Order: sequence, then C-alpha cells, then structure tokens
Amino acid sequence: MKRCFSGSLVFFSPNRTPEERLKRRQLVQLLREKKTKEPEKQRFIYRDTVCSRDQVKKEQDHTNNAHSHSEQLSMSELENLTMNFSSRFEMITERHCSKLDQMGRRC
Repeated sequence: MKRCFSGSLVFFSPNRTPEERLKRRQLVQLLREKKTKEPEKQRFIYRDTVCSRDQVKKEQDHTNNAHSHSEQLSMSELENLTMNFSSRFEMITERHCSKLDQMGRRC
C-alpha cells in the first residue's frame, strides 16, 4: 500500500483495543488543540503523552555552508586539503606507533 502513489503517506499502527483507540483519538485531539494555540512549537505524541519542543529553524543563508552544492573547491584547494589530511594521518600514525613501542608492542 505504501508503494502505490495514493498510499505513500499512509502510516500503519498496531491493532488497538476500543479503549486504546479512544485514548489515541483524545490524544490526537489534544495535539491539534495545542498546535493551534502554540504554532511555534513542534508537537508530537510519545508514549501516550503529547510532547512539545521548539521548532528547529532552517538557515536561510547557505553561503557559509561548506556542503553547499553551488560552491565548488578549486583544484589547488582540494590538493591543499589532501595534503593536510595526509600529514595529519602520518602524524597520528607516528604517535600511535611510538605509544605501542613504549608498551613493548610492534606497530
């Protein structure tokens, strides 16, 4: 059902007794009321209680984002990064080997 287009937003929940369904309906109603009263908070149902937390704001300015697709690294910047990573790796490896040598183990 989730694979067909019209059912892509269907969520299955476990079988509930009539009492559990009534309680769930009440929780959903309470959730909706709280959402309309305080729309700035994120509401959800967790372990039979209505919980809330502040909504996470998405940053509008992506120019400083290092993972931005619009910003590509030049070849020299890429080579610089590669050299930095290589030298850091060698330094860490040397430290690791010297610690092992001190413990009487071989690297």
